[in-house]
Amino acid sequence: MLNDEPDLLNGEIYTVTEIADAIRQNLETEFPSIRVIGEVANFKAHTSGHFYLTLRDGQNLLKIVMFKRSTYGLAFRPEDGMMVIATGRVSHYGGSGQTQLVAERIVLSGRGPYELRFRKLLAALMSEGLTDPAAKRPLPKYPRRIAVITSASGAVIRDITRTIARRWPVAVIEHIHADVQGVAASAGIIEAFRKADSMEDVDVVILARGGGSIEDLQAFNEEETARAVSASRHPVVTGIGHEIDTTICDYVSDLRAATPTAAAELATPLWGEVMGNIDRLLKDIERRYRESSGGKLGLLEYILRSGAFPALRHKVEMLAMRVDEKLENLADTKEMSMKTTMERIDESAARLSSYLADGVDEAQTALAGIAERLASADPARRVEVLKNSVAAHENIMKLAVHSGSAMKRGACEGLIRAMNGLSPENILKRGYSYCVSGDGISMISSVEDVSAGDEIQVNFFDGRAHCAVKGKRREELWQRSRVLKNPSAGSKR
Repeated sequence: MLNDEPDLLNGEIYTVTEIADAIRQNLETEFPSIRVIGEVANFKAHTSGHFYLTLRDGQNLLKIVMFKRSTYGLAFRPEDGMMVIATGRVSHYGGSGQTQLVAERIVLSGRGPYELRFRKLLAALMSEGLTDPAAKRPLPKYPRRIAVITSASGAVIRDITRTIARRWPVAVIEHIHADVQGVAASAGIIEAFRKADSMEDVDVVILARGGGSIEDLQAFNEEETARAVSASRHPVVTGIGHEIDTTICDYVSDLRAATPTAAAELATPLWGEVMGNIDRLLKDIERRYRESSGGKLGLLEYILRSGAFPALRHKVEMLAMRVDEKLENLADTKEMSMKTTMERIDESAARLSSYLADGVDEAQTALAGIAERLASADPARRVEVLKNSVAAHENIMKLAVHSGSAMKRGACEGLIRAMNGLSPENILKRGYSYCVSGDGISMISSVEDVSAGDEIQVNFFDGRAHCAVKGKRREELWQRSRVLKNPSAGSKR
């Protein structure tokens, strides 16, 4: 091989820049001005004022750049899914080795097939109730086991793992690998959900993928993938692409996050906040217990110190004295019947026992009332009532936002259809045309504006025709309509 190396240096050698310049010059010479139709994808308005986008059809992609000076005359702002016609020159940018169309003008041509397919699928799923906010399941407050469906390669699984470990370290992460890009991605995601459904103790599932183009996210816009997400046994949080990316899976999931990291944050509570809440609750319970115990002891002490107990004690003493008196009388008076004395003693003892029982019953009733009031002030019950109230208000707000956005979207689409109907280009496509003078300067609006022998231009939606006026004849509108319906009648004249 060393002997052959000098032969490689005999011919002319080009630098990379020379080749790039040659490609650019040939392309710009061959295609100085062309029109290309396609569907907009990956649109980006740069801070410099330039527009960058991609035009696609069923098979290929073409990069488009529209410099700031050309964007001023644009009648609309391009959006992903629009069908447009771009006019410009083909060029080659050597810096990145990229061939692109430098657009001078872009006109709207309708909605692209990808966008129409997306809207049709979303409408079908909405009609089935799969996107209904009322069907969304709440996420567990304190998940113990979290299943993460994403690719094993890349930064997404590492970001999610770090976020969960920082926020909620007690959770166990079950990573289920699935390809998230390519022709087999949809089938892999569906299989991953089957595995997650077979796990008994999973509390929530995170479906995540990093940012990418619309083509990269195509697996998340497939009907089979969306149905697997909707049918998941466990609640699903989606974190797909960037904040501006919204897929069909985002609509049918229980909660949509802007990014994979945001999905991990929404699925987990913050450890420090939970521990702080627990400490506050424990201190509140301890305080209430001390106050309750102190109150009960105070009440008992009040009862013991009240006038009821001294009176009871006095009555017992009096009864005892009466008993003693009766005994003395029994000893002094032999004639007193033993039976009568015993009956009186039993009667006195019964009255004493009844009085004592009534005092104990009153004390127990008072203590039961205090215990009932303490139970009604339980902080756990109050927290549960407030939590249910917040959840009800949250559902009402979600329903209001969804209904309002749907009405506004329908109104905007109606306006767009009306504007398209008034478009001059669409009017020309229905068979109309307009005439100008031969030099293209003056508009011809009447037969009186032309004479026999004049050169005129007749403009159609796809081009113009140069014509010479052989003669003219003024007719009423109804006469012209009759001639158009019966050409033979006009020729006889």
